[in-house]
Amino acid sequence: MARCSPHWVFVSSLIALALLSGCRDRTPAENARAMLPGLLRQLKDPDPELRARATDQIRGLGIAHTKDAVPHLIANFDDENEKAREYAAQAVAFYGADALPGVMEAARSDSPRRRAMAFVALGGFPGEVKQMVVAESIPLLAKGLEDDDSEVRRHAATALRFHGSMARSTVPLQVSRIGKEKDRFILGMIIKGLGEMGPDAKEALPALKEFAAHSDEDPQLREVAARAIVFIEGRDMEEAGK
Repeated sequence: MARCSPHWVFVSSLIALALLSGCRDRTPAENARAMLPGLLRQLKDPDPELRARATDQIRGLGIAHTKDAVPHLIANFDDENEKAREYAAQAVAFYGADALPGVMEAARSDSPRRRAMAFVALGGFPGEVKQMVVAESIPLLAKGLEDDDSEVRRHAATALRFHGSMARSTVPLQVSRIGKEKDRFILGMIIKGLGEMGPDAKEALPALKEFAAHSDEDPQLREVAARAIVFIEGRDMEEAGK
């Protein structure tokens, strides 16, 4: 079992003591004002585990009281540690419309890490927030699906899946990726996303049927494709098995 670094234990103990000693008598807003500066400093701590924990603690203080943290969290999209940067991107999504400008800027960045984490946030936004920027975000996600960087492609495919039928304009591109994508996880995400669009992805049926019938393909992915076909055709699994 991995052990926490002494530095992390020490800092976490200080945070716990502060919460126990002074925070009980504060309102949530007062508590956030008192705790946030220290947590923002911890986002730059040398320990990646502490950076990730600080992100969680910021979110725990309440989204309404920690909006000033958004630029700092977006800055951590470039974190060299995958866990720390993904925690930051997932947290940013909870801020919804308040985080949109920074996320959209990151989605157009020259940095693959920043683009990938922007896609994590775009996929995690509530539906009404996705709708606000769908005309801008879908083309960026579609471009990400063809990126040279596998992390960018992975999170673009995941975000497109989470957009559901809002991403139906990308069906032709996603179909073309079935024959090109070599990463099994990304390929599975594309196929699942097409299936979850239901009849809106009927254009994908020929490619999915060919994939599912191909004896050389991964058996698990063939099963994923078979399920996607059922959903697109509007059948349920019990009916399909008859």
